[in-house]
Amino acid sequence: MKLPSIAVVYDRRKAAESKGVGSVEVRLTHDRKQKYFNTGVAVAPSQWKGGSVVGHPDAPYLNARIEGVLRPIKRFHLGVNDPRNRVLICRPR
Repeated sequence: MKLPSIAVVYDRRKAAESKGVGSVEVRLTHDRKQKYFNTGVAVAPSQWKGGSVVGHPDAPYLNARIEGVLRPIKRFHLGVNDPRNRVLICRPR
């Protein structure tokens, strides 16, 4: 079974061009299906660099908020596929 791909995405809807700020979301891709999770963080393009918020007065708080959304998603989706976990998924007949 292939592992899901998890990434932090900035301004996927190109809102920063018109509004001046873009949202930060977490993207989960599995079997070519994508699901986006909103982090509640919106920053200007100049405040986003290398996958984290920089140059913002609340940058440590905003990065912690992004990590707070990212951590449970990673733990659940990557942990389900860990062979050491004894998770049995049964389909009803």
